[in-house]
Order: sequence, then C-alpha cells, then structure tokens
Amino acid sequence: MRTVLKKLYDYFRKPIFRIRGYKLFNWEDTKVFLQPYLVNTYLEHNFLLPEVRNAANPEQVVFQEKNVTADAMYVWNYKNDHKGYLSKYGSIIIQGNVLCTDASVQSFFHDIWKPDRRIKKQVPAFITLFSQRQDGILFGGYYDFVFIIVAKLCRMKDSLPEKDFSKIFVSYPIFQTAYEKEFLTLLGIKMEHVLDSKAYQLTSNQITIGNGCGWYPNFEDVLLMRKHILNKIKITPDTGKRIYISRSCRRKIINEEELITLLKKFDFTIIEDKPRTIAEQVSIYNNADFIIGPHGASFSNVIWCRPGTYLMELFSPNYMPDFFLYLSANLGMRYAAMFEESRRSDINYTDALLEDIYISVPQLENYLKKTLV
Repeated sequence: MRTVLKKLYDYFRKPIFRIRGYKLFNWEDTKVFLQPYLVNTYLEHNFLLPEVRNAANPEQVVFQEKNVTADAMYVWNYKNDHKGYLSKYGSIIIQGNVLCTDASVQSFFHDIWKPDRRIKKQVPAFITLFSQRQDGILFGGYYDFVFIIVAKLCRMKDSLPEKDFSKIFVSYPIFQTAYEKEFLTLLGIKMEHVLDSKAYQLTSNQITIGNGCGWYPNFEDVLLMRKHILNKIKITPDTGKRIYISRSCRRKIINEEELITLLKKFDFTIIEDKPRTIAEQVSIYNNADFIIGPHGASFSNVIWCRPGTYLMELFSPNYMPDFFLYLSANLGMRYAAMFEESRRSDINYTDALLEDIYISVPQLENYLKKTLV
C-alpha cells in the first residue's frame, strides 16, 4: 500500500507544486534561466582512465580502461528586480522556479509540506553552495564538502572582484563539522556572514550561484583549490614518507592489527582516524610519497599530493568506485588497488557502501616487496 501511495505521489507532485506556485527545473532548464547572468565557464573535461588490475591477483581487473567526462562548471551572478531565496535544503527559488544546481531538486520535497518557520533575512547579496539534504550516506560527507562547497567557493573567488567576495553572505545547509570554519576562513569568508539555510531564509536581488560536480570533478576546480588552499598553508618539508590512513567507522579493515604489523616493517607511519585541522591534513598528504588505506573520504586529500606520489586503495569486492583513481591520474600520481574475495550479486548498494574490508597480508607483503625497491 505504501509503495502504491508513493508512486501516486511521485506522479502527481509536479502538478501539485505548479498549483502551489512552484515550477521544478531540471539541469537544462536551470542553465537556460541563468544564461543572462553567466560570468565564468570551465569547459567539460574528458579523460582516459587507465586499466587497473588487482594487486592481490593480477588476473583480475579492478577498473577497465574507459573515457570519463567531467561536467562543465559555471558561475552565475544573478542580479534582478525579482528576489531569490533558498529552500531549507539550499535549493534556489526565483519567481517560483526551483533551480537544479547540484544532483537534483529531490531535497526540496522533503519538508515542503511543513510550515516554513525559518528566520527571514534580506541581505545585499549572498552565495549559495549546496542544495541537498545531508543524510550521512549519500550526501553530507567530507568528499561532498570539498568537491562541491570548497570547489564552488574557489571558482567564485576567481570569478568575483575581491571587494565583493569579502562582503558577501554565504548560505547553505550547514554540515556542522569542524573543518567547515577552517576552509571558509582560509577562503576569506567571514563566519558572521555564514548562515544556515535550515535556520534562515535569505532573500536578495543578487545571488552568486555555481553548479556542483558529479563523481568526477572538473580538473579546473582541483587546480583552483590548490591555488586558493594549498598555497595558503605553510608545509614543513618532510619528503619520503610512507603513510597508512586508518578508518574507524564504515569500511574498516577487519584484520587491521595484522596489516599494521606488516606496514611497520616497511617503515609506514600509521595515521589514526581522528579529527585533524585542514593544515594537518594538507601537510600529511603533501609530504607523503606512498599512501595506503581503505577507500574513504580522507582520500579527497590526494588533491594536495605531489606528482609521483603512490596511492593504493584497499576495497571491499562489492564497492569499488574509481573517482580517486581519476584524481590520481589527473594529478600525475601512481595508483594501485587491492581487494579480496569475490563480488556478490545479492548485496544492495547501501550494504556494499558500508561493508568492512578484509585484506590478505601475505599478498600485500608480496606486492610491497616488488613495489618498494
């Protein structure tokens, strides 16, 4: 019964929202609507990902060679007599048009039937950064923050006059994490100008808007993050470091104690999974020459690595995304992947995403002996 009701709701919701005065835009609608306000474009980026074989068993292919396309990235500076405002989860609404700037407008539906009791605040101008509800699984993690929010801000910083950028307000559904303030401060954003869209309904005649990436960030965004973040952090040279990145939440290494014993024989430093400042994370990755660990958001920090750095990802056989391979290849790094056991066809996406990882220590030892010469 519940499934039938959901299907009926999905079918009728667009006409219902039209009656209520909302028009839900898709990505193409959004680009057409914002075209008069375009101030900067970074063209789509095509890249050939190399084939990668399993370090535990070279007969198994982890990633097939394939072409990937990173979407074009835009910055728009909306200025119009018609004011725009943000929904609770960051969707931009102008004249009833709900714009699609990130993955979708799905989050707009989440609380739309509830009264909007947010504090209303009109400001001269604001930046909007994220339009998805954080659910702790698909949206709301460190990867999303770096490659959507920080990337957009760096793009906007390059596109707007500095005097305008330093005065502007920023609004999005705040992640409530320690690293937010650090990143925003590094980019020259005043924290008193950062307002949570879940608590405030900002309105303005001027809104700076950027679109978000998919799993393959446009490499111009990566270069801009290196320009505006990496160049602001003082890194003490400590080259030649081998590091293991531990994880304490989902996708832990089941036999980690045994794994760490092996890695210490090869002079690896163990980086525990605990809160660190952005400067610490940047320094750890920039100083490394070999990084190994279970697939996880911490590897977003490979964008701070030097060319030639080795990244080795340890995977569950049921969840092996290739976006850190993509980043590594674009950055001129070396890359390897390893998994044990066989892929299962009966496991759903969420379970695979959360699955812990077992690694054969003898097989990894053989690989390291051949690689670390």
